[in-house]
Amino acid sequence: MFHTADESIDLNRIQRVAVFKTKNGAILCAPIIDNQRLQPRSVTPQQWQRMWIAEDRNSFKQHLAATLFADVLNKSQTQEQTTAEKQELELETKNKQNEEIKSDQPKENVEEEEEVSKGMHR
Repeated sequence: MFHTADESIDLNRIQRVAVFKTKNGAILCAPIIDNQRLQPRSVTPQQWQRMWIAEDRNSFKQHLAATLFADVLNKSQTQEQTTAEKQELELETKNKQNEEIKSDQPKENVEEEEEVSKGMHR
């Protein structure tokens, strides 16, 4: 009965969901995602009816919010991935630079050790 269009959406990011009717009869869904209260979006009368007959109303509301606010959840998830990718690239770049520095240093040390060892055998 509960189905979220995008399976990659993390439902745990949705802390609370309020589904309510306004004075003028509109039905709205207002979730709190990542500790931010978002602007309410419209719910269809069919979704409203399904919510009331659902066995697990809270789970239904969470999936409903995930469906209605998929763009918000995907956008922030993409930003998190982009940030993680940037950090990963920075680490790779630093590691390559460190490897280049390290590969230069041992050559000098090897030459010095050879000179020292030549001097000791005389």
